[in-house]
Amino acid sequence: MTKRHLRTTALRIERELYERIEVLGDRLRASAEEERVAIIIASVSRLDGAPDANGRMAGEVQLSPVFPTGLRRLSARLSPEQYEVASQAHLKNALVSAAGTLGRVGRTRVLKPTEFSLVPTD
Repeated sequence: MTKRHLRTTALRIERELYERIEVLGDRLRASAEEERVAIIIASVSRLDGAPDANGRMAGEVQLSPVFPTGLRRLSARLSPEQYEVASQAHLKNALVSAAGTLGRVGRTRVLKPTEFSLVPTD
């Protein structure tokens, strides 16, 4: 048997490609990651809704989770009823409790809420 000598060479990646590689990695991880049921306690950091056909606000909000720790960039698309709760929480600097399916789109975690309510402040 003969030994083969493997020759290694350095791979240099241009800095401009870092963001594209990161996006590709996120897409690959997202496609492999299954959605799971989650309960989240969070503050409402941004409201990005728009009036629906009846003039009621609905749409996407950004949440800053307190529990579980380690979650960042969490968004949720809310119904008009849920959006009203998010608006109240945002104005009062209160927390919300949300339950639903947690998935991922790119680097953002996305919650599809089935329940959304204010956390009591007693």
